[in-house]
Amino acid sequence: MDYRKKLLSLILSLNILTLSSCAKNVDCNIEEKHVHEYSTEDGITRIIDSEKEYIKGDLIYYRTDNYIELDKDNSKLYKFISKHGLVNINDNLDSIRKLNQELTDYMIYRYKYTQIVSYTTSDGKGHTTIHSRPETRYSWTTNPNHSGLTGEVDIVTHVFYGFNIVITDSNKLKLQKSGPVQDLDTLIKMGYKYISSDICEEIKLSEYYRRLGIDFNEVFDESDYEKTYGEDKVYVKSLK
Repeated sequence: MDYRKKLLSLILSLNILTLSSCAKNVDCNIEEKHVHEYSTEDGITRIIDSEKEYIKGDLIYYRTDNYIELDKDNSKLYKFISKHGLVNINDNLDSIRKLNQELTDYMIYRYKYTQIVSYTTSDGKGHTTIHSRPETRYSWTTNPNHSGLTGEVDIVTHVFYGFNIVITDSNKLKLQKSGPVQDLDTLIKMGYKYISSDICEEIKLSEYYRRLGIDFNEVFDESDYEKTYGEDKVYVKSLK
């Protein structure tokens, strides 16, 4: 199992076991056109154009009794919000901050291993021969004592992406997306109103720095990281 999924599977295991593979529609007596408010168990809410009992992605959103009636003025907007899985930051600020406090960066180590791969050759006369050869592959682990370590290290961190809804010249709705930021308040100061329904994304710190134009190898010190977080700070709550 991918290290990014280990703890999440434990946290949500009881919920997932009780959910069927396909969510069923819930009876609804509202006659007017509407969209429902859905909520996670942590209280993060979003608007979804659905009657299903839950919507499952990286987080599970359950249908509530709260709803918004649709009219000619708001229908287009709310259906757009639902389609793109947007979560209103201000409406969920406390819940998002609480969840963010439980997410911790952790170190990963690159290692190499050998894998036998198959390939075929042809003699040009319709005859093929199957061969095999060893190939060196690379991957990442949270185990500092894993075999085949290359000496390369990185940090898995969590970043937010902000979204705004803009109206184009042709009167269509369009998403405006921010770059990755590590601080929710930064998105708010930048004027973004929404984040993804997955809340945040795990990303290698080196990739985050690369997008900012910073050389990760020049700023990262493994010993400083271990002093700050501890050598055993590896498995942490994750959204994926």
